[in-house]
Amino acid sequence: MEKPKNKVGYEFTIDQEKRYYANIGEKINDNLTVQLNYSKSEKDWYFVDTFDNTEYFSGGFNYKISDKQAVPLKYSRFEEDGKFIKTISNKNLKNYGRDYRPNTSLVTV
Repeated sequence: MEKPKNKVGYEFTIDQEKRYYANIGEKINDNLTVQLNYSKSEKDWYFVDTFDNTEYFSGGFNYKISDKQAVPLKYSRFEEDGKFIKTISNKNLKNYGRDYRPNTSLVTV
């Protein structure tokens, strides 16, 4: 965080993923630097009702005590919501194509 970066943007990829992001930082004085980051991604997968949405935030500061010492403090939060197809049989792919909908199952990590 010695040299904070400022950047705001939007991306739309060929596979229709939308990404938004903002990175804002400021060097308050010679000893204190602050940085905030936010990003959001929305992706629709190939099959119907499959998606991946993420959101990330972080913020922190760095306090320089001396030329060789600093105290950084950072907070971050990540959230994800999505529905994926782990495997699909060749039979189901031929029968349903993009309209294949898997049975719902919950996975806890």
